[in-house]
Amino acid sequence: MNPMSTAFTAAQHEGRLAIHRHRKRVNAVALMLAIGAMAFGVFWLLWILFETFWLGLGGLNLAVFT
Repeated sequence: MNPMSTAFTAAQHEGRLAIHRHRKRVNAVALMLAIGAMAFGVFWLLWILFETFWLGLGGLNLAVFT
């Protein structure tokens, strides 16, 4: 077996690095979007929780949910 057959050429190495950098950028964008969606959802959930305590738990009864 030729030892050069398993080694990468400089062009192949640069190509792999370019793909890696692209994947890292896409991953960073996807992560930021996911964190933004999570923060959006948590904001509304915390608002609901705050309003429930602010207005009082006494207002909650079975009639509210039916």
